[in-house]
Amino acid sequence: MSNERSERFRNQKRPDLRTKFNTGGQFNRNNRFSYNKNQNRGRTVYFNNANNDFRRGGHRNNRVGRYNANRNEDDLENQWYKVTIPHGCKSTKDFLLNSLQSMCEKPFVPFNYHNDGQSVVFYVMGQDTSESLKACSRRITNPNGFKYTIISSRAPFPSTQLDSSTINHLKEAMSRRYDGNRKILDISKFRADSYLLEQGLFIPLNRTNMLIAIIRIIKENIPDLISLNIADNKLSILEPFKSITDTCKLLKAVDLSNNQIRHMSEIENLKGLELEQLLLRGNPCASSYKDHTSYISSVRAVFPKILKLDNEDLPPPIGFDVGESSKLVSSLGSHIPPETNEFVVGFINQYFAIYDSDDRQPLLEAYHDQALFSFTISSNKNQVYFPSHMFQESRNLLKVRDANSKCKLLQQGKANIVSTLCGFPKTKHELDSFLIDVYLCSQNLINIVINGVYREISKKNGVQTRAFCRSFLIIPNLIINDLLFLTNATVEQIQKYGKSSMETPATNKMEEQPITMTVNGDTPTSNSMYMNKANMVKKFSEATGMNEGFSMQCLEEFSYNLETAMDAFHKLNQNGEIPAEAFQA
Repeated sequence: MSNERSERFRNQKRPDLRTKFNTGGQFNRNNRFSYNKNQNRGRTVYFNNANNDFRRGGHRNNRVGRYNANRNEDDLENQWYKVTIPHGCKSTKDFLLNSLQSMCEKPFVPFNYHNDGQSVVFYVMGQDTSESLKACSRRITNPNGFKYTIISSRAPFPSTQLDSSTINHLKEAMSRRYDGNRKILDISKFRADSYLLEQGLFIPLNRTNMLIAIIRIIKENIPDLISLNIADNKLSILEPFKSITDTCKLLKAVDLSNNQIRHMSEIENLKGLELEQLLLRGNPCASSYKDHTSYISSVRAVFPKILKLDNEDLPPPIGFDVGESSKLVSSLGSHIPPETNEFVVGFINQYFAIYDSDDRQPLLEAYHDQALFSFTISSNKNQVYFPSHMFQESRNLLKVRDANSKCKLLQQGKANIVSTLCGFPKTKHELDSFLIDVYLCSQNLINIVINGVYREISKKNGVQTRAFCRSFLIIPNLIINDLLFLTNATVEQIQKYGKSSMETPATNKMEEQPITMTVNGDTPTSNSMYMNKANMVKKFSEATGMNEGFSMQCLEEFSYNLETAMDAFHKLNQNGEIPAEAFQA
């Protein structure tokens, strides 16, 4: 019986694979055969002609290969290319671009057009556009008969200069996206804004300086904003939004969907806003929760009045109404006791003038022979990093666990300290930013703590704005302990101090303060008091042969009366009552 069926199957007319099957099936446009709907057959057969594979589903490798090929093609069209025209400055911008637009087979938008020496440089997107422009090489001739060469190569897109012209274009683009009646601003996918592209501007908001500029425009022009759509901008950091919380008090709805926000802690930068609607879908942070309830709880911890999350109405929160939360009191200014004002101001001016100079070696005179120094670096995420050798020498006790390493990273002696300081990049401290506190003050010891901002210059990173905290422990005329903490500046600090020129000396507010110093209301004093005491200790040590420690002790007991202290020394020395260690170095 089976032989008869086999014979009938061999004699049956086979269908042509390039035409419809006799059974009613057909090939679709993906080279996939399927039966007609009325045939009640659900099986689909894939024909892979290249590999003669008639198995259902085909080869997985072929599907992956097609996917990778399509993806590579997309990547090539999203890549930036730098176009250089040597000696292009011989002709006007209009002449060059109009000539290229008329000759180039593919329309293009020139971004960041500028002169680089004698050459003209601009940027285009896509490999096809790059190749089309290169095909125009030596086809453009200026009135003098000079043929221009077109050079195009892959390159990262440079940062756009936020000059007055660019800011005006940003304002125009934002005004076109602003609904004044409903007070809604839609700056979603801002990098693809048609108006900006026509101006040759590429404005990616995932670059911090661009986002800061946008937020500044919002604060200055539309502080009564109610709804903000900033979706699909590849944002990962929301710190610049901190400054908007004090200005845009009416902001109730924010769309942050389809960005690259990885951590829910980022939305805490918007915590000052009383948001009622928030969209976070399409961000890694929104999909990182095991259940939806935890996700809602995390958002409500930041925005307790939220009513709608990802377009979903939320149930009313269960809790107690504690009323309006009060803000912390604002930070006060410097605290310098009047009797130390002149010394502190004079010390800071002299120290940082030398520190910011080209030669820090004179700081040797400021440190005690047995002084101690250490520094710690804390670089917050997504910011410019410090030089690598500074990280290696950083004595961050949260990361340095080994006892030997802790001792090794503690610099001892003024020679080692100044050598370490000389290895730091060149700096310029902003004295305007200094907050100074004097925590301890006596005749023999003073503790000065300084918080402020400085600019760092390095060949690798250029000029970077940093923040620091420095604590000096000072005996008469000498630093015995120096503790330095370094970190990246906040957005507010960068906005205020980051634009200052390295060549322009900062205004020193401390120098503008009236210097009036009195002790107990009637005795004048100054840093010369500390200088005189140090000189007295040194001279007394030389005259008696005692080391400076015992010499200082002797002078203190007699209120720095040199004659009385010297008489006491001779009497005690003649009676053999001074210990031997007083004469040891």
